Formats: sequence, C-alpha cells, structure tokens
Amino acid sequence: MKARVIATGDIIEVSQGIYSPYQYVGDNGAIYTEEQLEILQEVLAPTIDYWTRLEHQYAGMAMQGMLSNSIVELDYEGDEGCFQAVANMAYRFAHALVEKMKETDR
Repeated sequence: MKARVIATGDIIEVSQGIYSPYQYVGDNGAIYTEEQLEILQEVLAPTIDYWTRLEHQYAGMAMQGMLSNSIVELDYEGDEGCFQAVANMAYRFAHALVEKMKETDR
C-alpha cells in the first residue's frame, strides 16, 4: 500500500510489519510506526480492534516466555502437534489476560 512519510513528505510503498500490527516496512527497508505515516490507500483487511491487537501481542509474548524456558524441551524436527500445543497455550494465556483486563477496565 502507499503511504506518505510525515517527516519528509515522501510517498513510499509499505507493507504491514510481521512482528507488530503497529509497524510498517517501507520498500526501502526502513521500519515505520503508524504515527510516522499517512496511509494513502485503504487497507483491504478488516481493522483489528484494540483488544484483539493486545491479545495478539500478549500471545506472542507468552509464546516467547514458554520457548525460552529451559525446562520446555520441544522436538523441532517435525512434531507439528507440539507447535500447535504451544501456540494454543499461548493464545489461552493471552485471551485470559485480556478478558481480565476488560473486566477491570469497566
């Protein structure tokens, strides 16, 4: 998609970052935040709401924590069930955290 770099006024082609929905990668390889860009064409994907973005972020953080634990021994050679189990657990932790945050946010 096209975007204008606010600081310079340059028009560049950007794609959404793979590590965060709040980041964009320019065709020049630079990484930009939402505040640094003005998106010029409408994004075709539906907009992700605040709570869903938090859930995605916390799921990634939970997965990092689980995988960095030396007690967790995973068979990286091809046990797809293991990957799904870790991903599901990370999602459940993140979902529980966001639901608790929603309760206290009211």
